[in-house]
Amino acid sequence: DALWKRVIGELFEDFLLFFAPELYEQVDFTKAPDFLQQELFKELIDDKKGTKYVDQIVKVHLKNGKEKWILVHIEVQGENESHFPKRMFQYFYRIYDKYGREIVAFAVITDSKESGKSTTFNYDYYGTKLDYAYNVFKVKDYDAGELEKSPRLFSKIVLAAKYLHETKGDAEKRLKFKVKLMREIIKIKNEPRTSILAVMY
Repeated sequence: DALWKRVIGELFEDFLLFFAPELYEQVDFTKAPDFLQQELFKELIDDKKGTKYVDQIVKVHLKNGKEKWILVHIEVQGENESHFPKRMFQYFYRIYDKYGREIVAFAVITDSKESGKSTTFNYDYYGTKLDYAYNVFKVKDYDAGELEKSPRLFSKIVLAAKYLHETKGDAEKRLKFKVKLMREIIKIKNEPRTSILAVMY
């Protein structure tokens, strides 16, 4: 998760372009995204088991010419955790309660296993009902061939995550995939060196 957190921070614009192109088109990137520091929201997500931190909360401005901004909440999930939808909802309402702004929530599922868990949080008790849904992107569902052909920088990060699972326990195959991936990255045109290095990392 730490690797994902760093690369999302360094390549947030590419992250948004890859996973949410419609939202990307609305964001004004002439104003730098603001990654809210954990000190600002850590009190929102304490529980009896200790403190948990969301991976990223990013403030961005939209292209409507007003001081309107949204919060992009990104959570990377590597394991099949039964309480994950509930945690996504808890983060949502705590962030919303503090900032009072629109929130777009993303869950990037990096686990290679098939998950039958719900991607929504549902509550229904004596007439009080709640259905909370969020954007879910599963690495395993992306086709490796399409990722290889994609000109989008972040596609190579998703491809690396797929290769990681496919080469588990096979050092020779992993080395082969690493070389292949590096060649794919080098082919990408018109990207600054800092971005390429972030993907290599």
